[in-house]
Amino acid sequence: MSQTVCECRSPQEQRLLDKIEGKVDRFRATHERVFRMLERFDGMKPRIDIERALYFTQSMQETEGQPLVLRWAKALMHIAQNITVYVQDDQLLLGRAGCDGRYGILYPELDGDFLDMAVKDLPTRATSPATITAEDAKRVIEEIAPYWKGKTYHEALAAALPPEIHKLTYDDPQGLISRFIVNETSSFRSSIQWVHDYGKILKRGFNGIKREAQEKLAALDPASAKDMCEKKPFLDAVVIVCDAIVLWAKRHADEARKVAEKTDDPVRKAELLRMAANAERVPGEPARDFWEACQSQWFVQMFSRIEQKTGTTISNGRMDQYLYPYYQQDIENGSLDNKKAIELLECMWVGMAEFIDMYISPCGGAFNEGYAHWEAVTVGGQTPDGRDATNELTHLILKSKREFPLHYPDLAARIHSRSPESYLWDVAETIKDGSGFPKLINDEEVVPLYVAKGATFEEALDYAVSGCTEARMPNRDTFTSGGAYINFAAAVEMVLRNGRMKKYGDIVLGEETGDPRNFKTWDEFWNAYVKQHMLF
Repeated sequence: MSQTVCECRSPQEQRLLDKIEGKVDRFRATHERVFRMLERFDGMKPRIDIERALYFTQSMQETEGQPLVLRWAKALMHIAQNITVYVQDDQLLLGRAGCDGRYGILYPELDGDFLDMAVKDLPTRATSPATITAEDAKRVIEEIAPYWKGKTYHEALAAALPPEIHKLTYDDPQGLISRFIVNETSSFRSSIQWVHDYGKILKRGFNGIKREAQEKLAALDPASAKDMCEKKPFLDAVVIVCDAIVLWAKRHADEARKVAEKTDDPVRKAELLRMAANAERVPGEPARDFWEACQSQWFVQMFSRIEQKTGTTISNGRMDQYLYPYYQQDIENGSLDNKKAIELLECMWVGMAEFIDMYISPCGGAFNEGYAHWEAVTVGGQTPDGRDATNELTHLILKSKREFPLHYPDLAARIHSRSPESYLWDVAETIKDGSGFPKLINDEEVVPLYVAKGATFEEALDYAVSGCTEARMPNRDTFTSGGAYINFAAAVEMVLRNGRMKKYGDIVLGEETGDPRNFKTWDEFWNAYVKQHMLF
């Protein structure tokens, strides 16, 4: 009897197959701008941009001996003053942390001790390669890396690990190669996660935050050591950072005006002039409409990348909540329609796709092959006063997720017992598309847990996703992990090989728990496993 096999593909699988076969994407006609931008860097090997590292290093060299918080703020100002600003074709949002196309940037304060070696290997390494110009590589080797020898977080961590932990973590004395037993990740990413308070920036602007810091500075007691040694450097740093991001934005405004002067297309010229006006105002001042709000949010997100290596775990928070008042206002007054709103959001998704979280070390490159992202956008859930939070922008973001051809953003949908059927249906349709999103987060579990730990209901109801599935409350909690991943299977192998692993020969890495062939009971095996595992 013959059997017929029927292939059943998800829309996402069919879309990928169509791309392989050279067929036109079914959404290209309705998303022309975004597809033009995507096609410029599709398949491009990422390039390393060294400017952030160069200007950060220059400033740090000049501020030695000052409080670290103040040094970091001055470094951000130096970067804001000097880093190249870009205006891309078709893009409606300004702000990048590096060069055109797919790019990554360097954080020498974390791993600058081996940057000189890494830049030589990056273009040819098998996992997560990247290009770097010969001139930039020379500057890394001669100007950036030498300063950080002996000063990096990576060196301090490797030196602090006791020998018995070091041998489980690294396969070399310098800590460049992992044993993949205890995988430390904190030397190639920040272990801190939090949700930015984008709503505060949209409502107050950085100039408003600067004024608050200046008022607190004026109220300090000059006779108080705590005020002068702890509070003053921090508040001075706040003022500097506020000035830095506003200056950075205004430099984008100037560049957009210059590009507009050379542009013959009247439609694009008008867009560029509007973009310049947006950057002239935000994020220094409060946003007045949806375009300004998106631009302000994007400046904050990108400047955070310049500030420190948060990996790609910069949370976008509850975007359907803090952007909704601007969306609703513009829809009602007729200055915005859904097509333009989606276009602005997807300009942001494109910017996310272009930024690559580069793992520079051999350990990092091997640990994280590829260019994964976790810039979570949270939709749905409840308002701080307990009402259902679903709105038109919620559905619009879900629609964009189904139609945008790449896996950005990292979408999370909050679900609760009163989530409307239309929202649940839209979420289900998006999951059915087959891209693996959105991930579902259960308010009925998260909110009570936060309240039990001391949060107010208002704070708990306003949580957002940060990173993979971690929940955070803006201005209330953050998360600092040990930055380590544990290989449970390695413990099993050590049980089977009496404390050794095949890859490392006769080196005793764990405990010598005996020949497992002599174990008589399950408990003997289990107890041996526990001994191996607890070493980690």
